[in-house]
Amino acid sequence: MSLAARTRGGGRVTLPNDIKLEDLTYTKARDLVGDKFDPMPLVGFFFKNGKYGKEVTLVVNRDGELLGVNIPNWYIKTFEELTDEEVKEILDGKQALESVEAFETQGGNTSYRVNFIDV
Repeated sequence: MSLAARTRGGGRVTLPNDIKLEDLTYTKARDLVGDKFDPMPLVGFFFKNGKYGKEVTLVVNRDGELLGVNIPNWYIKTFEELTDEEVKEILDGKQALESVEAFETQGGNTSYRVNFIDV
């Protein structure tokens, strides 16, 4: 994997160096709605170009398996604006994915809220 795929603006690393993106199992946030799971430690995240433009993908540890979770694109700005300290907390394993909830938008579409907790 290239350095560009492992970093974002300003050259900040958002994934541990030993993670190979091609080895991850991928899922969409919507596939986790209703799943009962223990909080999954957030290992890192990365940006990529997807079907509808720029996307953010979380990398979480689910029972010892690394899982790539594609989350709604309205989270892009949040992740782009994380401070160095906030990125370090993620890389240090101090954040976890707690749950994913579906909700109806004003336009009548379904979207997904990703909930995090401090660990």
